[in-house]
Amino acid sequence: MAHERKSLNVTQKTDEFDAECAARVLLNRFDSLPKADVQDKYWILKNLVTHRDAMVKSNIILKNRLHSLLASHYPSYTNFFCSIDTLGALAFYEKYPSPSKIKDVTAAELNKFLTGVSGRGNPKDKAQKIIDYINADGDTTIEHQEIRDSTVISVVKMIRSNMEELHTIDKKLEELLEHFDYKLTSIRGVSTAIAAGLISEIGDISRFPKPAKLARYSGVAPITQASGKSEAQFADTRGNKALHHIFYSLALSLISVSQSKKARNIYFHNYFEKKVSEGKTKRQALNCLQRRLVNIIWGMMTYKTEYRNPELQLIEELDKSKQKMI
Repeated sequence: MAHERKSLNVTQKTDEFDAECAARVLLNRFDSLPKADVQDKYWILKNLVTHRDAMVKSNIILKNRLHSLLASHYPSYTNFFCSIDTLGALAFYEKYPSPSKIKDVTAAELNKFLTGVSGRGNPKDKAQKIIDYINADGDTTIEHQEIRDSTVISVVKMIRSNMEELHTIDKKLEELLEHFDYKLTSIRGVSTAIAAGLISEIGDISRFPKPAKLARYSGVAPITQASGKSEAQFADTRGNKALHHIFYSLALSLISVSQSKKARNIYFHNYFEKKVSEGKTKRQALNCLQRRLVNIIWGMMTYKTEYRNPELQLIEELDKSKQKMI
């Protein structure tokens, strides 16, 4: 339907036009359409992944809502915790939704509370720093503060509920992936959710006899447009956008460097740097990396092989070895 919609010169999307596109597809391509089977494991996996994506989007909305509420209660709240959805942060904001609830709490009491809810030790001065930030912000109490406090508590409970549901879904995905003989999670950086997303969007890998077919389907392969003696390459906007986003996010993850200056995958990091040194922009180099990832994923799914991760290597050591070679 998406391809049919784009093939017609219509700028506005309406329910009537979508219905017309569905009718066109059914009339003209009925014999080539895949059969829908609710018992098919790919269909079941796709539904579970879609449900997980909806939960993630819902949680993003809730966290943005919590940010907007806390900005008026705790102007310095971004300095309290590394993330707003950690166990310690959620427990803190649920118990102390505004400074009025914490004004009589000592640093020792707050530290004991944070240690109990996070399940691990906290820096000795963390509780004191939070109290210092609150005191520096001054009195932020406003009219109908109790109502706003109840809203903060409600949003925190919804975030926690969503996080628990996501944990349950991830366990179900892990169990379901055992029915697929693919070892995508052997790649460092590929979680159960990412592997499930790849499999659900690609489906049966036998549909793609070559990696190039999968690259075109995912929108990774560029489209060449020629006129006369001139030609140019452009990004394919008709590919599977969800699959393209997974490859894009995975490529970014694989070239990332940790705080300890260790590359997650030194081979992909070197390949990316090589393309940049050849004169390509970082976006173009990332496109090249996505294309290589397509080859690897296609090979792993076709031949059911496992990925061998390189050892983590410090970027400084890599730079020194390059200089010695020069």
